[in-house]
Amino acid sequence: MGTESNKLSHKSRIKNKVEQSRTKNKDRQNMVNIEPKDITPQYLKDNGINPKGMIFGLNFLPYNPRLKQFSRDLRKGYQIAEVKLWKCLKAKGLGYPFYRQHPILNYIADFYCKPLKLVVEIDGNSHFSAEAQERDAERDRQMRVIGLQVIRVNDNEVRKDAWGIAKWIIEQAGGTPPGPLSEGEARSDVGAKPRKNQKNQKTNQPNPL
Repeated sequence: MGTESNKLSHKSRIKNKVEQSRTKNKDRQNMVNIEPKDITPQYLKDNGINPKGMIFGLNFLPYNPRLKQFSRDLRKGYQIAEVKLWKCLKAKGLGYPFYRQHPILNYIADFYCKPLKLVVEIDGNSHFSAEAQERDAERDRQMRVIGLQVIRVNDNEVRKDAWGIAKWIIEQAGGTPPGPLSEGEARSDVGAKPRKNQKNQKTNQPNPL
């Protein structure tokens, strides 16, 4: 009885955390169904986006190449919530490839998943002001114009339950959530110390640019 109650209590806590992280998420129905090959400078102009300086391609979204070095520098940072969520999102058991600090248009997305056409942003205290929310709204609008859905999650909720948030993100994006074995695998990755020879090891993550 006690064990069953503990399980229900744990599920309730996770559910509450996930429910709180849904704030400011956009409806998937607002997305535009468009492929990278159909996104042209004129298309962006017609939708209120300045395409100046951007690179366009058949198989990738337009981006400003001046952001490439800045995005590389950001990947070296150690924001606790970002690192925790990154370890969960890149876990093999999750089933979807993610990029971290990925240039899109004139922005750098915290996380990007090409198969799900998804951008994930972690919002800390700096995102709560009226001015910041206005900027975020315009940023999200531009992402939807090029066919992406945007999911925003709360920094504190990610710190508390990164794996629960990662699973919820996949579900909300229309993907297949991972099974119990994958959860155990991801949880063991979170907070793991890097190996001494990690710098010399090749990862399975493709080069985002």
